[in-house]
Amino acid sequence: MRKKLIFFLVLLIGVAAYNLLCAYDGVVHMKIDEYAAKPEVSQLDSVLKNQLGIELGIETKLEGNDAEGKEINQKIWEWLAYGGEAEDYGFKGRNDYPSTRAFNHFHDPLKDWNEAGFDKFGFNQLYHDHYGRSPVSSLLWGLDPDRQNFAQNSTGDWSWGKAREYYYNALTKKSDEERNQNFADCFRSLGQVLHLLQDASVPLHTRNDLHIFPIDKLPDWFPDLGRLKVLRRWTFETYTKKNIKHLDYTPDQPGDRPDPHLLEVPVLIQDPDYSNMVPVSGLFDRNAYNDPGPIPPSNILGMAEYSNANFLTLDTMWDYPHPNIDNDTNYLSIDWLHPETVVAENGKQYNRLYIKFKEGVGEDIAHLAAVDY
Repeated sequence: MRKKLIFFLVLLIGVAAYNLLCAYDGVVHMKIDEYAAKPEVSQLDSVLKNQLGIELGIETKLEGNDAEGKEINQKIWEWLAYGGEAEDYGFKGRNDYPSTRAFNHFHDPLKDWNEAGFDKFGFNQLYHDHYGRSPVSSLLWGLDPDRQNFAQNSTGDWSWGKAREYYYNALTKKSDEERNQNFADCFRSLGQVLHLLQDASVPLHTRNDLHIFPIDKLPDWFPDLGRLKVLRRWTFETYTKKNIKHLDYTPDQPGDRPDPHLLEVPVLIQDPDYSNMVPVSGLFDRNAYNDPGPIPPSNILGMAEYSNANFLTLDTMWDYPHPNIDNDTNYLSIDWLHPETVVAENGKQYNRLYIKFKEGVGEDIAHLAAVDY
């Protein structure tokens, strides 16, 4: 019996390994990158046509090769989307095996950047034993030079710095073949960095929440779960995957210009000093949100700061300075006798009590959390 239990646990960990650290499903990452390239959303198409003389813009096909020399011929916007999915894999993108890159997809904005990465002892030790180093913050993984450039990283360097290097080569190499390959690698790298920024919008990835479940694709031979239905627990990630065709990909403002504050070099009072970082690091973390203090206005927060301060996760419920159940929410003044009537996805009506932010605190979220029995 004991051997069977150990076998079951090992099997469970193996099946859950990919879900362990990943945020959005790969297809969702691809879709977000695809929409980000659309002419009505960003200036990419216009820049390609009017500044680089690429007549077809994002519809231009580029021939590139993966690590095994297999030719891939796809449009520029498809290379971006390809990178959005490939960040969780290796050189061959979706055709490769899930890798340990996702260990570097976490960023806790309340910590110094050199300490802001994924931090769970047992798993970090496994990573360190294999690579001789610990996982780093997603911000550093994507934007700090040479963080991905080490011998054991067989999945490749697809950072912002490499994207710039590929871009330079694409403009200066002599042959069409070399230029096309470098352009393809440039847009793939950009797609992979965008993946990291997208992960910063997921509270699980900004609140250091090791989240094994749910397991979406349990094989047919997997044992009957019985009481372990928690394996299919509903999350933000499963919601976006299920509703991928109905998500709102429209940005809050026209064009691709975020608030100017977000492209300022963040305030850096930490050791080591990362003042050499490119200004787009502010899209992740501007060091504008600190503990103690109230939640700052959203227009000056990086993505990781915004998701950490304004949202909850099941395994870090009320563990962070914000949201604070007593000071930030209506918890102490809930009208317990008059729950809200809601219509669920199954069409049935339910009476629920919801915790929400007080007026003027954080985001205007009416359903921050539901009160259970």
